Amino acid sequence: MISCSFAVTTAKPLSKNQSVLYTAGTTGTGGTISSITYLDSAGMTTIQNPTLPFNQHVNLKATVYPTISAKGMANFGGQLLIYITADSIQSGNGCNN
Repeated sequence: MISCSFAVTTAKPLSKNQSVLYTAGTTGTGGTISSITYLDSAGMTTIQNPTLPFNQHVNLKATVYPTISAKGMANFGGQLLIYITADSIQSGNGCNN
């Protein structure tokens, strides 16, 4: 297993007020995500030991940069993944072992 701490932020601010989708999960032999932190309308929210796959819609205002980060452990041959879908564009990052 390998310890992972990774994040993704959109390259551009939101063009309009909208619902943003945050997603997290695993592929291959998987692993565990112990915490997810994301930007919502109240600020940063952290979820401990989220149920995977994780899907959370949040409403954000124009000009903010959506962001999500995760911590966990990837099994040998596994990958942890996080994504943001905003402005009809998906941005993502992962941690491989």
